[in-house]
Amino acid sequence: MFSFFKKKKIVAHLKLSGVIGNAGKFKQGIDFAGQEELIKKAFSLKKATCVAISINSPGGSPVQSHLIYSFIRQQAKKTQKKSYCIR
Repeated sequence: MFSFFKKKKIVAHLKLSGVIGNAGKFKQGIDFAGQEELIKKAFSLKKATCVAISINSPGGSPVQSHLIYSFIRQQAKKTQKKSYCIR
């Protein structure tokens, strides 16, 4: 049966692109302080069933990587939403 009132599933998408950490004097890379609000916003969408995260990075600081990872896991646990990462 066809229905116009079916609920659509919404997936929040978070795109992280660039070197993790400080990339140099003039270029700013991906760091925890710059991504914290974006991650919070992605997980706070009430209609979103999960969060998809696409990462395009050649590497960088292991400390910044772990901070971002830990915060994503913390938000996923807090909001009880699944997160899927694509590299």
